[in-house]
Amino acid sequence: QAELPGAYARAGVVLNDHWADMRAGGFVSNRLFDAVACGARVLSDDLPGVDLDALFAGSVRTVAPDDVVAVRTLLADVGSSWPDDRTRAATAARVREEHSFDARAEALLGLAEEIRQRRRTVTP
Repeated sequence: QAELPGAYARAGVVLNDHWADMRAGGFVSNRLFDAVACGARVLSDDLPGVDLDALFAGSVRTVAPDDVVAVRTLLADVGSSWPDDRTRAATAARVREEHSFDARAEALLGLAEEIRQRRRTVTP
């Protein structure tokens, strides 16, 4: 596990897909956050209802799993299919900051506090 960030960073392109239950629930694969946080280029299936391009500023490119032509096209010219190194590094820094374990825990705690406050105002 300690070697995973380096492997992502050195990879030409990291492949990702979403499990059926993740797709059904609209859950973004953790691999996307992990790989992009390392500055990697990622090729993934899309996730209906989630704008992965906006979330990852182009570091994640999506194709239909059976679209071999699109996959070949993207992989044939990796340099122009994904943002440059500097742009991916800036995206990686943003993802590390906004989607870190601490940031996620803080968001969950904030949501739990909102729910607790609502229950207090509703309960006599």
